[in-house]
Amino acid sequence: MKRISTKANDLADALSRSQMGRFQDLLKGWSRREAPRDLDDWMVKDWLWDKIRPLGPFAVDACCDEVGANSRCFLWWSKEDSCLMKQWRGLNVYCNPPFSLLWEILTHFLREKRATPNTTSAVFVLPFWPTERFWLELVVPAIEAGLFVILEYIPVDTDVFTSPNGVRGLRKDCGPMRWPVVLVACPVTAPKGKSWKRIGL
Repeated sequence: MKRISTKANDLADALSRSQMGRFQDLLKGWSRREAPRDLDDWMVKDWLWDKIRPLGPFAVDACCDEVGANSRCFLWWSKEDSCLMKQWRGLNVYCNPPFSLLWEILTHFLREKRATPNTTSAVFVLPFWPTERFWLELVVPAIEAGLFVILEYIPVDTDVFTSPNGVRGLRKDCGPMRWPVVLVACPVTAPKGKSWKRIGL
């Protein structure tokens, strides 16, 4: 059995819903050689994904481009189909969030986790920025509550990500990182007692 390509699936979906405007937009976008630049598109390299994959299977990749070209999962969410509007409850989610939305995405996930702690889990790829608000007010309290676990600390100068290189479908190395990166897991567990108050949710 051969899996239909993302491009073909999106085009078929637009046609089946009689969304000719969307169909034309998709077709024009894919026919252009030059791809639009997405400053939030940082995809982990294969060596790091090989460490993350055993924590799956993942139901969805939470933060991808509009066509899922940088998705590590069969299903994905994007800016147009935002993870902030989705229910994460009951899912195991892979999330490499845009740095511009770290606070919003982690807050949304933690609220979803609180609603169904025994069936909701995730793995996050996060910058290790210990003086930033998202780290101090969300990540640290979640670690102290036993909700988050740091799986791996990746030091400065490690080649971690790829980004679009300007030609549709092709990617380039981002080079050595200027800050550390951490893999953070939130397994299927429920924090005890007053842990949620510590996190502030």
